[in-house]
Amino acid sequence: DAARFFGRSREIAAMVTRIRDRPLMGVIGPSGVGKSSLVRAGLVPALKQSGESWEVHVLRPGRKPLDALAMVLQPIAAAAAPEEGRDGRDLADRLRDEPGLLGTLLRRHAQKHAKNVLLFVDQFEELYTQVPDQAERLAFTNCLAGVADDASAPTRVAVSVRSDFLDRVSEDQRFMAELSQGLFFISAPSREALRAALVQPAEMAGYRFENPDIVENMLEHLATTNSALPLLQFAATMLWEARDPTRKLLTVE
Repeated sequence: DAARFFGRSREIAAMVTRIRDRPLMGVIGPSGVGKSSLVRAGLVPALKQSGESWEVHVLRPGRKPLDALAMVLQPIAAAAAPEEGRDGRDLADRLRDEPGLLGTLLRRHAQKHAKNVLLFVDQFEELYTQVPDQAERLAFTNCLAGVADDASAPTRVAVSVRSDFLDRVSEDQRFMAELSQGLFFISAPSREALRAALVQPAEMAGYRFENPDIVENMLEHLATTNSALPLLQFAATMLWEARDPTRKLLTVE
């Protein structure tokens, strides 16, 4: 449904193919173009509806990227062996010293449960905007490279990266070499795709716009606005919260 709303069925189908073929995929585009939404509401549901078994873990690097990885890994490590079930801080320290640990445990987990595992790192550029320590950044990308180093393994990594930060990835040449083979560039949605994103979800919930001019007015503003999708999301949320449930309308008021 999300693919249809944004008119991006072909893009999502291509992403599914790419992530099957390549262990590491970078979803690249300018800020506000919908990279995160395309993965979360497009790629992930498509994988889960493909007939294959997929387990998806989502994280953002934040200020402590190894801690973020440790939070994902902790329950998997604890299930693998009781002695691994220590707190996330201990795991973060181990990941810094043993970057291959992440890939090893994720592959064992995937093979034990006969499933594929996708690790999605959203807003990957936070690694460069919030982590001043290069050693910490390299430790993080080394961990990811250890997950995505074998196309025949059941583990995959996807990262969403603002296009203006793509050059920063080159500080880790090994990671950049792998990522460059799986780059997927996306552009801003068209006017008709934005219209569908507004109208179709409301219709599926049994609602309609009181006046079609509401939609046209919003689209006119979005046409001259950078980062249109976050603004659209905010405006649509406000409209939904102020909806008229009796008449099933999103109103002019």
